[in-house]
Amino acid sequence: MVKISMGLKGVGSSLPEGTYTAKIVDVEINDMVDEGKSPYDTYKIEVTKATDKKLIGRTALKNFSRSDAALWAYRRFLKICGFSEKEMDAEDFAFDTDSLIGQEFIVEITDNGGNYPVIEFVSKIKQTKQDKIK
Repeated sequence: MVKISMGLKGVGSSLPEGTYTAKIVDVEINDMVDEGKSPYDTYKIEVTKATDKKLIGRTALKNFSRSDAALWAYRRFLKICGFSEKEMDAEDFAFDTDSLIGQEFIVEITDNGGNYPVIEFVSKIKQTKQDKIK
């Protein structure tokens, strides 16, 4: 038997329930699908503002399925991102996921009793001209 020593405090624990300011730091497009599974996209968010300052910098993942039955959730998210109904209704609608990296949102995190938190994007934080210059 091999004895392994490592510090696991805080590793794998989800963010506590609450409302946070978070930014998108990465997007992974998952087109490789197993039999019976739909493609999905994973958005990695990082907490930028929280009442408990120790939570700033913590990350969480939000998946959006691209199955026909689940596109309503993706559409809701894209509306929060600023896309209009008219844009999204266009037959040739497309968007660059990289354009969302760095965007800040108000997010609500709840515990569904499972292995991962439920993350809901509530609203996009408006950027000022000064923020865009940085």
